[in-house]
This record gives sequence, structure tokens and C-alpha cells, in this order.
Amino acid sequence: MAGNIRSLIKVLNAKSRSGINAFIIYLSAGNARGTTLSLDTDESYKLELASRGKILEARITGKSYFGVRHGLETLSQLIWWDEAAGKQGALRVLARASIEDKPAFPYRGLLVDTGRQFFPVEELKRVIDGMAATKLNTFHWHLTDSQSFPFDSAQFPEMARWGAYSGDHIYTPDDVKDLADYAKVRGVRIVVEIDSPAHAGAGWQWGAEHGFGELALCVDQQPWSSYCGEPNCGQLNPINEHSYRILEGLYRELLDLTEIRDVVHLGGDEVNLECWAQYGNITLAMQAQNMTDHHALWAEFETKMLQRLIRANHDKVPKAVILWSSPLTKRPYIMMYFDPKIHVIQSWGGSNWPETPDLLEDGFRVILSHVDAWYLDCGFGRWRESGEAACGEYRTWQTVYNHRPWRDYPPQQLPLVLGGEAAIWNEQTGQSSLGPRLWPRASAFAERLWSDLPTNSYSTDENVYTRLATHIEVMNSRGIKTESMWPYWCSQNPGKCL
Repeated sequence: MAGNIRSLIKVLNAKSRSGINAFIIYLSAGNARGTTLSLDTDESYKLELASRGKILEARITGKSYFGVRHGLETLSQLIWWDEAAGKQGALRVLARASIEDKPAFPYRGLLVDTGRQFFPVEELKRVIDGMAATKLNTFHWHLTDSQSFPFDSAQFPEMARWGAYSGDHIYTPDDVKDLADYAKVRGVRIVVEIDSPAHAGAGWQWGAEHGFGELALCVDQQPWSSYCGEPNCGQLNPINEHSYRILEGLYRELLDLTEIRDVVHLGGDEVNLECWAQYGNITLAMQAQNMTDHHALWAEFETKMLQRLIRANHDKVPKAVILWSSPLTKRPYIMMYFDPKIHVIQSWGGSNWPETPDLLEDGFRVILSHVDAWYLDCGFGRWRESGEAACGEYRTWQTVYNHRPWRDYPPQQLPLVLGGEAAIWNEQTGQSSLGPRLWPRASAFAERLWSDLPTNSYSTDENVYTRLATHIEVMNSRGIKTESMWPYWCSQNPGKCL
């Protein structure tokens, strides 16, 4: 918090003057033990500000470390720099306030993809800073993809050796731990995803050279459009036990580094069955098990991977094993192969698709990531000559903010909605554009999942504009790059622009 306040001061050597003699902050987390964030953690807090003569007191009470942290975050945003005070300006703070606050949803996530583009750890820390400022609590690290494998695993160094873009484009185990520790202090859990069985090409090519056979199939196969959603292709070999063994080792390493064991993401989207169908040894293996449907083979992969994950997790079943929505999570397959007590489905299809309502009706917990509202990489045109742009038009912050799909779900199913996650896939996002493409749209998303204030279907209330514009200034003062919302004149003249 001290760093956040220092960042507001515009005149570093301004002569000290104050209307108070002391600012005392009292913190209480009650009987809370530990600093592990779970889906059951109570993140609520109460904040009381009161002046007693020349002493200003702030009392923050919560039922967990995370609730108290959120209270401190709110307090830091009740302090601002008044450049009109005196000759050099001064810090201001409310003299009196009473706030009771809690999130509407326990899972409030943001996905950043480092498989398509590499981002230094310091850049990812700026994302964490933005999440802390907006009370988002889950950094979904889509660490690898078919294009690159930047994790320099201690157990399997061949992965990065074969899969990283270069020796400078890697995350060491120390990097992962450093980022996880940095995030934890700021109220954010890191959930690392190594996507499989699809989205797995670069980094998996070394198996034959080491006597492990083909770990991945269809790697960089052409024409790519027949075997994957975008170049380059790659899909793990479902009948090679070494592929499972390596995944188990990678997850064991990452779970130990992040210390997040109750929420795990296994990927599982966009499997191309044609890739597997062209291999005769896979067909023979299926026939030996009386399999006639490649969906059954895909399901067997997920079953084996769950067993491997449990072993990697000290023989404990995570409370939430997350999978992307896919044909395998649709009827009839989902009830055949998945367990609603274990699996959580991240529903990324369109909000008008039957996908999410069907999942809820079947009793599965869901994380909402509807592509038409919360995919923040859309709207920048196509990056290849063939085919259309990946996901259509730009999602404005108003689109992000006004998306409240749970209004249409039966009340008895709402407890199954754990929350939501905005995603930025980085085929076309670089280091200089990551922040502006996230903020303030991810800020609008964060308020939707924290407060879930009512909206109408015609326009966005002016106070939302004003609140977000003020928040942008807070973010900028902390060194977080953002996009602009409107002419700055509108921020200085509330009520005159809409």
C-alpha cells in the first residue's frame, strides 16, 4: 500500500504539511489461518475511516488475509493527489467513510497467453499489479502452446531446448516461483496451464531421439488447416505413456512452484480427431480396446491425465480440475466421461450457444469466458492471408461490462457459476500493447464480477464511465499502461460528455 500511495505524489520534494498529526491503520483478519486462496475463501472486508481530532484512523476487518488485502487496496484508492492544494499540491484522503464489500463470485480470472508471444516476468508482474488494483484473483497462465514451450523445466530441460523461441525466451523455475510469490502477496493465485492433448507441438519433438517414441503427432504438418486451428500444428500421442509421464512431471514441478493445488487447469480444447485418425498404430490400439469413436480415445486421454495429475498432486484430488469446453464436454460425452464433483468446465463458446445452459443443467460447475464478450484479443484483423480473422470485432469495455449472462440462468443453478475469466490470446499482442489491450476493459470485467451492479440493455450509466476513468488514473500512477476511454476533458468535466 505504501508504494501505491507514493506513486500518487507528483512533487517528490514538496514541503511537508498536513491537516492531521497521525494516520493509524488497524488490521484484523479475525481467526483466519494461512494465506492460501481457495474457492471457499471469504474475501469480504469492512473499512471504517474516522477522524479523531488530529488523528485519522482506518479500521479494516476481514475473515481472511485476502479480505484484509482488498480493504487496503480500497483504502489506497481513497487517497489522491490534489494539485490545487497550496503551491505544490498535497495528498488528500476522505475524513470519514464506512464500506462493507464482498465479491459476487469466487473466481475472477484473467488469462494471458505466453505460448504465442513471450513476455518477460516484469511485464507479467505489471499484469498482476493491475489485477491487484481491480481485485481480480486468478492469473490463468497459458504457459505453452504448439508454437513455443518457454518453461525451462528442471526435470525435462529438453522441452525448452526444443520448444522455446530462443535462449532468452524462457521462464526458469525461479521465475515461476518469483511470479507466484509476487502474485500471492497481491491477492492473486497463479493457475498454470500446459494445454493438452492439442496445442502441443514445439517442445515435444525430442522423444524419438531419446528412445521415447513420438511424444507428439502432426507437428507442423501441412496443410495445417486439416490438422489444427492455426499453424503450427501439434497434438500429443494418446498411446505413448511417455507423453503422460512427462506431463505428470511438468505438473508436479509447477504445482510445487506455485503452491496452488486445489485449482488446476488441464487445457483440453480444440482436439483435431483427424490428426489421430491418420495413424495406423492408433487405429490398432483402438481396435484392441473395441473403440470405434475417436471421442472415446480423447476421453481416455483425459482420464489418464487426471490420474497422473492426482499423483503429481501428492495423491490428492484437486477441488477443481478445469477443462476448456469442447465437443467432449457436450452431450452425450460429458456425462459418460466427466465427474461434476471434480471437473469444472471453462465455457468459451458464444453466449447465445446452448453450451453453458446445458453444462449447468447437467450439474457441472462453470467458469464463463464467452468469446463474444470476454475475449480481449479480438478486433485486430487477420494475421494470415487465408481464412477470416479469428474472432471478429473488437470487444469494447462497454460490451465487457454489460455482459451478465447469469441473469438468464435458473436461480437454483447460479451456485454452479464460479465466476468468469477474460482472455487475451497473443498472436497479435506484443509487450508494448499488452497493458493497453487489457486495461481498462479488464477493469470493467473485474467490476462486473466483484460488484455485479444492475445494468440496462440500452446504455451504460455515466457513473461507470467516471469511475473507470478515475481508475485509469490510479493504474497509470502505478506504472500500468492503459488505453484511453475518452478525451481527458471528459474526466475533468463529469456529466458533460454523455
